[in-house]
Amino acid sequence: MSRLKMIKKRFRRFADDQAGNIIMYAMASTFVLILLSGAIAQSLIFASRGAYRTLHRMQALYLAEAGIMRTWKEFQDGATDLTALLVGADGIPDTADDGILSFGTNVSLGDGNYSVVLADNDDGDGNSYVDADDIVLVTSTGSIPAQGVTKTLQAYMEVVAPAGGGVSMRATIVAAGPVDTLGTLTVDGRDHDMVGNLIPGSGTLGISTLITCVQSGNSQVGGTVGGTDYAPSKPADPAVIEEAADWSAEGGFPDPEPPDNVLGLAPGTLMAIAQSGENGSQYVNDPANLTFPLSGVTYVELPAYEGDFGLIGGHFDVDVFDSPTTSELYHEHEFDDKFNVTYIDIMNDPKLLFNDVIGPTYPNNLRLEFYNAHNGSGAYTFTVGGSTYTGVTQSGFEITFHPSLMTALRVDFASLEDLRDSDPGTVQGDIVDRDDAFSVRMYDVTTGELVYELATYHHVKDDKKKKKGGGGGGGGSTPSPSIWQSIEFGDSEGILIVHNSTTNTVMKNLNGGTFTGLIIADDIVHIHNNIIGMVYVLTPTPSSGNCIGNGNGSVLYSNQAISNATQSAFGATTISMKSWFY
Repeated sequence: MSRLKMIKKRFRRFADDQAGNIIMYAMASTFVLILLSGAIAQSLIFASRGAYRTLHRMQALYLAEAGIMRTWKEFQDGATDLTALLVGADGIPDTADDGILSFGTNVSLGDGNYSVVLADNDDGDGNSYVDADDIVLVTSTGSIPAQGVTKTLQAYMEVVAPAGGGVSMRATIVAAGPVDTLGTLTVDGRDHDMVGNLIPGSGTLGISTLITCVQSGNSQVGGTVGGTDYAPSKPADPAVIEEAADWSAEGGFPDPEPPDNVLGLAPGTLMAIAQSGENGSQYVNDPANLTFPLSGVTYVELPAYEGDFGLIGGHFDVDVFDSPTTSELYHEHEFDDKFNVTYIDIMNDPKLLFNDVIGPTYPNNLRLEFYNAHNGSGAYTFTVGGSTYTGVTQSGFEITFHPSLMTALRVDFASLEDLRDSDPGTVQGDIVDRDDAFSVRMYDVTTGELVYELATYHHVKDDKKKKKGGGGGGGGSTPSPSIWQSIEFGDSEGILIVHNSTTNTVMKNLNGGTFTGLIIADDIVHIHNNIIGMVYVLTPTPSSGNCIGNGNGSVLYSNQAISNATQSAFGATTISMKSWFY
C-alpha cells in the first residue's frame, strides 16, 4: 500500500471517529440544554408563584389598611360614642353586632373584602363594653377569598370629639314637654345625609319626650331602633316614639338655662361664639336684625314674655257638647292664650273630642252647619272624600257627609274682632243661650238630632278687664316680643338657639326654606319647613297645645348635618393613631 493510500485511510478513520464524537457532544449538549431549560422554567414558575403570593399578600394588606381608614372616616363623621359602638346597634353587650360600625361586617373592594371590629383597650375600668379613655382597638382583616389569603392589621385609635360633641342624639325631636303632631308633618329618625338622602340602618328614634306624644291628622313618624329602619307612618311603630323618657343614665334632661347644657358646653360658650361672628355666627335680640341664610352659631335671645299668646288683645273660650241640653263635655277658658293658637282644628285636635263623640264608625251621615257664622268671620277648610272646601264662615256653609270620609275641619280666625261680640250667655248647655257664640254643629241626618257642637266665643268680661290695664297687650295688634313668627330660612345651616332665661321664647310658623343642623329652642310651634338634623325643645309647658307641626313640614334626622354643624362651630373630631400592629 502506497503511503498516500495509508494517509487517506487513516484520515477516513479519524473523520469517522470525530463525527461520532461530534454527534455524542451534540446529543450531550442538547440534553444539558433540555435540563437547563427545565430548571429555568421551573425557576420561573416558582418565581411567578412567589410574585403572585406577594401580590395577593400586598392586596390583602391594602384591604386591611382600607378598613382602618374607613374607620377613621367613620369617627370623623361623628361616630365618637365609643361605648355605644362597643355594644353595637342593639345596645346589648355580648351579641353579634358588638363593635360593628355602620358599614357592617364585610365590605367588598376590588378582588377582595375587608372586615372591621372594635374592642375596648385595657383602660382600667374592668368592663370591656364601656370606654373610659377615648381609646379603642381597631382590628381590620383584608381578604382575597379566591386565593385564600388574609392579612390582619390592628391599630389603637384615640377619638376625641370637639367641645360640644356631647349632644344626645336619642331622637329627631327631643322635648321636655308634651308633643302633638298634626297636619301632614313628617318626623323621620332614620339617618339621612345633608341633602336628605336616606342612609339605611343607622338612625335614631323619631320623637322622645319627657311627657306624652299624640300623633294626629295625617302626620307620620318613623325612625331606627336596633339597626332596623321603620319608615314614617300613621300610626307610627310604637318603637320609634319614646314617652316618659328616662334620662337618668345621662344625669337628667339637660337644664335649659343655659342651653349650652344640651351640648355639654361651659355656660356662655354658645353666646360667645354667636357674638364673635365666626363662620357667619350672629347674636340678636330682635329676629328682624338677622341676616339670612344663617350659618355658624345663631343665638336669638328674645325678651321675657310680657304679652298674650294666640289672638292678640284678649282671648276666646271653647266649649264642646254632644246634645242641645247637656252640660259641656269640654270647656277651656282662654283657649287661644293657653295653647297659643288662632284657630280651632276639630279633626286633628284630640282635646276637641270629635273622635270620642263621633269617630269614623258612626253609623249615619251628618249635616255640618256653621251657626252664627257672622260671629266667626273665620276662614274654614273642610276636606271630605278627597274633596276640599274653603271659604269664609260669614258666607255660611252646609254639607252632608259621612264622618269616616272627613280628614280636615278647621277654622282660622284672623283677629279677635272676628269673635268680638260672641258670648254664650250664662247657662252652659242650653242651645238657646249659645246662640250668640260662633258654633260648628253636626246633626244626625237620620234622626235630626244635634250630636256634636263646638262653640267658640270671645269672653267679654275678661276683655273689659284688659281694657282697664289688666295686661295681655291692651288690644294692640303687635305680637309679643318673645315670639319669633313667620320664619323663612332660605338655605340656612349650623346651630340655632332661640332662648331666654325664662325659657318662654317661641319660634312660631317656620314657614319656608331648609335648616340643616341643630335647633335648640324653648318652644317650637308649627313646623311647615324642612329641617335636616335634629331639634331640642326645652320648655316643659309648650304654648300651642303642644302642636310642634300642623302643616306639610318635615324633620329628618341627619348625623352628618349635626356633625357638620358642631365641627363648624367647635372644630373637627380629633383622631390620633396610637400604634399599629402588622
